[in-house]
Amino acid sequence: MSSGPLHVTASSLPPPEVTVPECNCNSSHIIADRHGYSGGLFSLRGGYCVCMAVTVERAVLEQAEDIVQMHWDAEDWILARELDAPARGEVSLADVREQIEFGEWRVALFAGIVVGALRVLRSDPDVWIEDDIPAAYVARVMTDRRHASAGLGAQLLRWVDEHARSEDASVVRLECVETNARLRDYYEEQGFFLVGRRDFDVEWPSVVLMEKSLH
Repeated sequence: MSSGPLHVTASSLPPPEVTVPECNCNSSHIIADRHGYSGGLFSLRGGYCVCMAVTVERAVLEQAEDIVQMHWDAEDWILARELDAPARGEVSLADVREQIEFGEWRVALFAGIVVGALRVLRSDPDVWIEDDIPAAYVARVMTDRRHASAGLGAQLLRWVDEHARSEDASVVRLECVETNARLRDYYEEQGFFLVGRRDFDVEWPSVVLMEKSLH
């Protein structure tokens, strides 16, 4: 059961019972009201936060090229800064199309443009040893670098939390290249904790395994 798309309109202010943190920059805030989960990128307008429309929804085949291009752009950004690349290696258009057909990809849309993408699995035996704990696995999370400063990556991870709860998962899991201290710190800021590490026989770097409890 999918948690469904998230819709927030630029013309709608948060309901009275919800308090939005004050901000003086393009911060990202998440609002949960009595009707469920709402998410969005916020910017300062006249002293209060006004939401710019953001939607997270299941990817369709026509968006496969956008996802692959975002991956390539992210790789270029990582290489330019001499950072450690993700463990899972290349992303091919054929693979992404197949994964979309299996319902594994979600995209974040802003004004109809794909600005973020994530691949969420119900199991991930390539990286994790299977156990009896119901979990959602984040195999990839990517953002358009032009929107990263607005906290879109954190927003996507929070969307995963709500999606996982709707699927009756009790934890969210992901991996991080062991030598990428910067990314590991980022995930810890998002509520993930180190629970193990993994070496691979294939040409993947060693990773640390991280988990967030939803209880």
